[in-house]
Amino acid sequence: MSSIVKSGGIPAKMSTKEIAKVTGKEHKQVLRETRVMLVTLFCGDYIDSVIPAGKVSQRGQYIRDNGDALFRGCFEDGADLHHEQNQGFTLHWDKRGYLIQVDLDRNLTLTLVTGYDIVLRNRVVNRMDELEKKLAAHAKLPYSAGHTDKLSKEEADELRNVLTEAAEALPIKQRAGFLKQGWAKLKAHFKVYYRDIPRSELTEALAIASRHIAEYETPPALPAPTVTDKALTQAMESVQVMAASMADLSAAVLKLSGQRQQATQPIAVPVGAPA
Repeated sequence: MSSIVKSGGIPAKMSTKEIAKVTGKEHKQVLRETRVMLVTLFCGDYIDSVIPAGKVSQRGQYIRDNGDALFRGCFEDGADLHHEQNQGFTLHWDKRGYLIQVDLDRNLTLTLVTGYDIVLRNRVVNRMDELEKKLAAHAKLPYSAGHTDKLSKEEADELRNVLTEAAEALPIKQRAGFLKQGWAKLKAHFKVYYRDIPRSELTEALAIASRHIAEYETPPALPAPTVTDKALTQAMESVQVMAASMADLSAAVLKLSGQRQQATQPIAVPVGAPA
């Protein structure tokens, strides 16, 4: 947890998943571009230690060609990653140790999309503005506090209202799960009950709450087919194949029946013809 004293402005962040959604890019592509950007900005010393002598003059291309390996060497194997939040980004890993998402502040978000076309950049800028307005709506007064000061009652209530008001806008069946997950994210990040969060971390707590709300606003992906769904689909396909086969068989039987009837019909003999 950062020990920097924050004052005034609210640091909105945008996740790589949301950037992918806004721009229409695949998330794995945005993650790859983000890794290259972070390596370029924050891993200069590490790159100097591993880049071959023949590639020094082609540093940018070397980073693009080896972005994944450089990222792993610089960040995954690093012993101290507490600098992440101070430098404007947060890395999220799954239980297997794979990078699944990166949260970027405004500067890094705009740096990432600099190479995108004008339309995509505009979409990202507009979305970032929306996120900042949401955060600003919940932090009406600037503040400056020491690292060890706990939230005041008004600040704690403000943080609570961010989640409870968002919960009320959800279907009743989703509200309990939404709140439970929101409080769990705050507890996991700060290691304390939400009312015991340091005042210097209020903006970070509001940012976490807002990202949680944004995740619920994103339509969930369609569930993967279950074993039962697959079995039902296969059964329906088999029935369709059998029906087609029966239709072909019926047509063949009718054709053979018609040919047999023609073969067994008596041949008419003209009157007066010799027998």
